[in-house]
Amino acid sequence: MSAVLTTAFLSRLWHALSARSESLSIFSSLLQTNRGLYYTVFGTFLFLYGSLYTGIGNSLTKTTPLDQSLFLTCIGLSLIPVVMVEGYKLVARDQVK
Repeated sequence: MSAVLTTAFLSRLWHALSARSESLSIFSSLLQTNRGLYYTVFGTFLFLYGSLYTGIGNSLTKTTPLDQSLFLTCIGLSLIPVVMVEGYKLVARDQVK
């Protein structure tokens, strides 16, 4: 349950940052200011951390802490959709030229 929660949360966070533009890369549009989005992403990350690595969070969300290798696996899996979207943006941008 903890790995699924982590992967789903991180995937949605990366997607929120990537979906800011249909044509610009996540890296080129990160410099634009959208404080609300940044606060939401940061708050969601804090909630995820709290639900995984605090006693109260573990009891409320029925999760257990993840070891480092499983956490890194969750990060890798959560990045797959972003990599695909960024690849699509790159291909679409090249086709427009």
